[in-house]
Amino acid sequence: MALVGGGQSGFGSGGTAGVSKGLNYVGSHAFANSGAVGVVQADTTQLDFTTGGEYIEAKFRFNTENTDDDIRFKVNFDGETVQGYTVGSANNHSFHSALDLIIPPFTHVVCTGYNESSSTSRTTYASISGRVY
Repeated sequence: MALVGGGQSGFGSGGTAGVSKGLNYVGSHAFANSGAVGVVQADTTQLDFTTGGEYIEAKFRFNTENTDDDIRFKVNFDGETVQGYTVGSANNHSFHSALDLIIPPFTHVVCTGYNESSSTSRTTYASISGRVY
């Protein structure tokens, strides 16, 4: 498989965990792991990449470390929000089931977090995993 926009061969340059804002390809699969990202009262980028000529059947996951703050997560395709939700009192809801989305070819994907409750930075994580077709 040829590398596509923003992709890296094998594991990303961030090491075996592939921690970065970019998309990594392994065979017919793709993944991205943001690592720990501090989210404040501003849209804060967790993942940012552009796909190539194939489409990806992807699972998006977001979570946060324990906090009483409400955290909003969004998935944007080409500047348009396609999915999002707010985790209220995140210490009670630190993990949610995956968002299943098809990422079309040549799509700029940006995942963001926003602390709705305070300007204090809270640690969040975003990841996707999927099959490339």
